[in-house]
Amino acid sequence: MSFCFRTVPGSRRQRLAMLGTSASAVLLAMLLAFAPNAHAVTFMLGSPTNVGVGQDLTSVVYASGPNGAAVRLAKLGMDAPGGGVFSDFGVPTVAPDGAVVFAAEVTVGKGTPEWNIFHAAPNAAEGRGLALALDPKSVTPSCSPKFKIDPYPVIGSGGQIAFIAPDTAGKSTLFRYIDGELTCAARIGAPTAEGNLVREFNFGSAQMTPDGELAFLGLVDGGLFDPAKRRFTVMVTDSQGVIHEVASAGDPSPDNGNYVGDFSLPAIASPVGGTLVAFTAQTSHGHGLFLWQNGHAIEIVATGTRTPLGRVSYISTGRPGLTAAGLVAVSAVCEGKRALLEVRGGQLSLAMREGHPTGYGSRIAYFGDPGVTASGHILLGIADDEGRNVFYEADAAAAHTPSITNSALAYGLATPMFGGSLAVNEQGAYTFLGGE
Repeated sequence: MSFCFRTVPGSRRQRLAMLGTSASAVLLAMLLAFAPNAHAVTFMLGSPTNVGVGQDLTSVVYASGPNGAAVRLAKLGMDAPGGGVFSDFGVPTVAPDGAVVFAAEVTVGKGTPEWNIFHAAPNAAEGRGLALALDPKSVTPSCSPKFKIDPYPVIGSGGQIAFIAPDTAGKSTLFRYIDGELTCAARIGAPTAEGNLVREFNFGSAQMTPDGELAFLGLVDGGLFDPAKRRFTVMVTDSQGVIHEVASAGDPSPDNGNYVGDFSLPAIASPVGGTLVAFTAQTSHGHGLFLWQNGHAIEIVATGTRTPLGRVSYISTGRPGLTAAGLVAVSAVCEGKRALLEVRGGQLSLAMREGHPTGYGSRIAYFGDPGVTASGHILLGIADDEGRNVFYEADAAAAHTPSITNSALAYGLATPMFGGSLAVNEQGAYTFLGGE
């Protein structure tokens, strides 16, 4: 079973994220086997009394406004910067200053829809502050992306953007855009610091720190052209473009076993002491949550770890929540009960659990992937046992009594939300896709 909701919006095309490995197919199978109702996979966010089950969940891009309430940045059918109208949206992301970047499909008249990347200024109201994120003049014949699907752009400080997309030859490429200049930061065949070659960048897997470091998934090999020798790998690249392998299938794991694979989407942060990467993985000894820094990984939660709900029996393959201070949050299963676990300063605690009262007459049933703020708040979507879905908050200082966030209810947010689209920065700004 799994709690990874990182999928391409499918209300119009039923498209799943192209992660470039059979792991995504296995993950989907586990999701469908585990979730008896559709909202368990793509749950919606709204007030407990107003949930639009069956509505289009990807027709509007929302973000946190000046007072924390959600504001609409763009919606389907609206005029897009550069011409045409928005006909599909990709998953948005939020910068440290609250700016939002998202990919969208644009249709001009009866022409063929095309994808592009858009930028929304902090606190911009619907239709305002929107602009093309990439200067068209920055695209050159030697470095030209082809947006066939959502490229999942990510954004750091100063407006720097990165994304993985096919190039003109159809090969996945890691692109960077900084100060109006687009570069092909890494291509297929790029060497890693460990002496291997990158054979695939996995679409939709990247996450960026404020200073431009990236964590992502891909395939590497030792220069061999035999696809059977390629290994699923968690990688990071610094702002200078050096690629490091964090964990690779078949390598020794910190639990005295070997990584088998099934790596989660990695989370990355950049504290003063060196880049942090959090990820989950299956090893020859079971599932684990790992924290990597300065070339070394430690296991901070493992199957069999004791919790107030019992021993951990499964750890999610969704992206963990991570802060620069080292707070990590992850969804798990403890002896048959879903739980949200947090690790702070090496101490494991229970932040939320299945069956906990929501505060409005129902109980928590499912969790989405968590986002963590610098103040220790964990933000995520939940589904209750009556099929209602809300934006929820667990305060790390009072983890056993989670409360509904102000932005979800106090400001009247009653909008269906696509649970796999939530992005949160450490300052608590958020963005997501939803309905009207």
